[in-house]
Parts: sequence; C-alpha cells; structure tokens
Amino acid sequence: MAYQTGFMYPESTPTVDYHWRDGVGLLMTVFGALYASSGNTFYGSENNSGNIYNFNVNSGQPTLVSDGPVSGVNDGARCVYAADPSILTTSTSSTMTSTTSSSTISSTSATPTCTSGLNWAYYDFNQSPSNTTSYPGQIPFHVVASGDAWADTYNNVRTVLSGQSPQTTGVTNLVGTTFGGNCAETTDPTPVVYGTTVNSGSRYWYIQQTGYFHPNVSGTYTFAFGTADEGGYVWIGDKAVTGFTNANADLTRYTQQPATVPTFTFTAVAGQYYPIRFLYVNAQGCYQHSLTITNPSGAVVASQTVPATNTIFVPGGCGNAPAQFDITPPGTSTTTPTVTTSPTSSTSTTSPATTSTDTLTSSTTTTPTTTDTSTTSSSTTSSSTSCVVSLTSTASAAAPAGATAQVVVPACATVMRFTVLGGGGGGGGAGASINGSIAVTPGETVLLLAGGAGTRVNAVGAAGQSQYGNGGSASNNGGGGGGASALYLGQNLLAVAGGGGGGSIVVSNNGQGAYELNYNYIGGTSNAGDKGSSYNITLPSGTVTSTSNGGAPGTQILAGAGGTWTGLGTSANGNAGSGSVGGNGIAGAGGSFNDGSGGGGGGYRGGGSGATGYYSVGSTVQRMPAGGGDGSSFVDASVSDSFQGLAASTAPGRVVVSFA
Repeated sequence: MAYQTGFMYPESTPTVDYHWRDGVGLLMTVFGALYASSGNTFYGSENNSGNIYNFNVNSGQPTLVSDGPVSGVNDGARCVYAADPSILTTSTSSTMTSTTSSSTISSTSATPTCTSGLNWAYYDFNQSPSNTTSYPGQIPFHVVASGDAWADTYNNVRTVLSGQSPQTTGVTNLVGTTFGGNCAETTDPTPVVYGTTVNSGSRYWYIQQTGYFHPNVSGTYTFAFGTADEGGYVWIGDKAVTGFTNANADLTRYTQQPATVPTFTFTAVAGQYYPIRFLYVNAQGCYQHSLTITNPSGAVVASQTVPATNTIFVPGGCGNAPAQFDITPPGTSTTTPTVTTSPTSSTSTTSPATTSTDTLTSSTTTTPTTTDTSTTSSSTTSSSTSCVVSLTSTASAAAPAGATAQVVVPACATVMRFTVLGGGGGGGGAGASINGSIAVTPGETVLLLAGGAGTRVNAVGAAGQSQYGNGGSASNNGGGGGGASALYLGQNLLAVAGGGGGGSIVVSNNGQGAYELNYNYIGGTSNAGDKGSSYNITLPSGTVTSTSNGGAPGTQILAGAGGTWTGLGTSANGNAGSGSVGGNGIAGAGGSFNDGSGGGGGGYRGGGSGATGYYSVGSTVQRMPAGGGDGSSFVDASVSDSFQGLAASTAPGRVVVSFA
C-alpha cells in the first residue's frame, strides 16, 4: 500500500479508502488518503501503484496526474499540496504511525493566525530640571526657541527611556494620537490612549508602538507627520528593533517645525514584514500627533482616526511573521530580540552616523518523509533552500553628520529599488527626493552615501556632511546647507539628491520711532531646485531701495552663484558653490550689524550662499540676510521609473535600497 501523509478532508476521517470500478472490466481500484482541492476535486494516490490521481466526485472519473512510485519524487511518503499535486512539499512537520488494522496521521499545531495591530505602551514621566538635557524618566520642557535641537538632541529618547517601564499597554490599529489635554495649562491633562484612560495629571509622557509593517501592495508608501505636539519619531527596518536613536529616525516632527509637512517614503514589497516603531512625546499641557500613512495609490491606510486593516500592521509571532520584539525600553531588556532566524548575507559600514543593513534570508522548506512499518513509526526530513529578501538596507544620516553603507546584491535579486533623500538645510529648504529602480546582477556592490542635515543652533549653522558633497557652513543665525546623498552601483553613479539650502533670519529695528522701512519676500524657498529666499526693502511709498538675493541653485553643469545685493545699504554678496559642495554663508556685511546668510546645499553641483546687508532710514534699520540655494540633483539614464520630489524639510538625508 502506498501512503500519502498530510492534511485532508473530511476532518473527522484521517484516511479514506475510495473504491472505484471502471465501467468495462468492473475492476476495483482502492485509493488512499484524498486531499481536498477547489470545487469538487480531490487528489490522492492509488494503493497498488502509488500513482497520483485527480478525482472528480461529480463525474466519478479519476485522471492520472503523476506516475508512481518514483523515489524522491512521489514515492508514497511525500505530501501532495492539494492545489497543485506537482508541489511535493509542506512546511508542517508530521508523523504517521501505521498498524495492521488502521493508519493515523498526527501533525504539529499550526502557528496562530495574525491579529491586526501594533503593540503600544504608555510611559508617565516627569519634567527634566534642565530645558536642554534629558534624564531617565525626565523630559526637557519644550522651549520654542530651541528649534531643531529639542527634537534632535535635547529630548534624547534613549536616555529618557533608560530603565523605565510602561504604566499601560495594549494593541491598536491606529497610529498617532488625537488632540487632547489643556493648552492653557490651567489643569493637568488626563490622556486617553487608543480608548484607554491612563494616568491623570500627566504633562510629560511617551507613547511607543512596535510591530511589523506588512503591506498588501508593493510600491512606495508615504509617512507624513502633519503635527506633533511636542514631538514624534518613526523608525522602520532593523534599527526599529533595538538600535533606534534620535539621529537615525526615518521621520521626525516637533511643534515649531516649519509649516511644510515632513514626509518619509518607503518602498515595500507586498507580504514582507518590516519592523517598525513609532514614538510620540508630550512635554506641555496639550498634545496631538497627526501621523498619516498612504499606500502607492495615495489612499490612507492608517492614521489617528483611520485604523489599519488587512493585517497591514501585526505585532509579530503569528502566521509567517517574525517574533515580537520588545517594546521594553533600552537598559531594561535582558535579551536581544530576534527578528529573523535565517542567516544574514549582507553587511554595512557606518561613518559617522548610523546605518541599518537589513537581512537577506535563506528560507528552508522541510518535507516530512514517512515509512510504513506496520507496528512502528519513523520519520526523516529533506530540505530545499531558496533566497528571499526580507528587508531593505538603509544609510541614515544625522544633523550634521553624514553616513555611508555598502551592500552586496544577493544571489536571488534581479531588480533594485531605491529612494535617495538629500539632507535638509538648517532652518531652510528641503533636500531632493529621488525614487527609481534598476536591473542588478548578484554579487555587484552597492554604495549608499547619505548627506547630513544642516543645522542652525545657538546662532551657528553647521554644514551637512557628505562623502559626495557637503553643504556650506554659516554663522550669525544663518543656517548650514544640507549635504548631498548619492547611490552607486559598482563604479556607476545612479543618483544624487541635492541638499537643501540654509535659511536666514530677517531683522527689523526701529528704536522707539515709527517704522520708516518695510520688507517683502520676493521668492525662493531654498528647496530642491530653487534659489534661496530673497527679499526687497521698501519705503512706505512702496519704492524699492534694496534687494537681497538668495543663492542660486546648482545646475547639471555649474555650481550655483552666490546671491547678490543691489541698491542702497551696507552689503556683501554670497559665495558661489564649488563642484559638489555648497557655498559658505556670509557672516555679515560689516559695520554696525552682522547677520549671517544661509549656506548653499551640496549636490551634483553645489548651491550658492545668500547675500546679506542692511539699510537704515531715520530710526529704522532693516537687516536682510538671504537664504542659500539648493544643490542640484542627478539621475542616470539607466534608471527606470524615476521620480523626483522633495524630502522632509530640515530632515537628515537617507538612502534606502531593496531587492527583488
């Protein structure tokens, strides 16, 4: 007798002996186990020959599918996959015990089906005694003037979480938080977290969410932080598990960030599991974190009011998802969570910011083999190996440090998809965003260069750093230019995303008298592809007395020229970019007032810095530094499906690649 092991229907009967008589010779054929397929069709093996047949209940006719027995192919000891009998494998271990009178099949229990949602945890903290320093369990008060520094440095998420444990936990399909609290701070808020009322009287708290992003459609997903009072962070990939920091967040948002909504795009493959972590901060009386996630067609798949469906988010440890990873804060966990159980086959190098190189897994399918011993049972296993790309590789810069990573195209890959984001300018414009794909060959080397964000902290504008092209530095309240981000395949340059130009601060002084001068914004944003912010000085009559021009953006051929000052006043023109490096901002025009202009962004060709100067009439002094121009971008002709846009304003650069 030839046995087939596996799952079959009806469930109450482990084996079915089906007797079929042909219409001519009235010969009896006995089938062993039958396996339900679609409609009224079953698959099974004929006991005498071991042949595998497709049997239609309605017609009463079996159809030969595969001869047997053939050792190692259909030798009566291999499972038949019901939907396709040519697939002789299963991922479920099983053992069959046979006796002279009956046969029974037992199998290990199946992995639980995934429940949709993310784990969440609420932490009740205190105010730090310092507005610029974090301590375990203590968040610094959000001072508006601190700008980028509060979200990037002062509110150090790993320090605050160190040694802490959550007060309340749960599971939710929502992301972000709805508006709550008391902005006037006359009373302390009582936060309601995903329908659960947590500790009352809390102005300082964190909420974390962890789990896996499990898209059902391949393509580019967009994460957008409309508001974050006081702060919000997103991490995706390996770093979301244990290595998350302020510097390597894929998306950061804080209260006083410019009006432009920061976004982060992520290219995902349907059915894959990507570790993800969200963190929301409150450091005053009221709160709201309006995070929205849209799919490749632009539809919202999750927000603070739209719950995710179709297991787009799962906690992990179910179905085919990797194990859940700890939401427990750093410093309290005694074990290192495991994201995948397969060997890694790619590496990364980091300098000096952080990078994450996600794993390429080699999955093994185990096929149970069962031998009929009449009174005893035995089982053996055989394995087949195939390459599967489970995650992406990322180089994430900081502010102002750049980052690099190097990966090798895996054996199973034919296409590489990528996103390249230039570093934002300090207090200025957004870097460029480039998406695309290209055919690849296994073994090729891919180099990721991420440009740092320019800064403007305590009147000093540091240049965003990049191994491709730095931004320009600045001083006296000028913002540093963002660094360029680039992607190489072997020695071939595939793409460069220009860094944003640095911003500037316009100042009007009038002593104690009436204003006798005005100023007008006349164009330029310091964003990718644009010149720096520019201004006119005018008399009350509307007559223009002076113009302070922002730096020019880089082009495909030349670096951008420095901005010029025209008209009356004490002034200085900006510096031109040089090669792929942005021009340094001007510290001031000399004389009584010195206000720094914005530095140019790094890029395929660097942007120029802005002009600066001032003009006075009576008691009014109008001080007018201009912004830096953006670095230019580049996409090689070999790239397919390329698309260019803007990265998040002021955010550090990032390069993300995935293989298929």
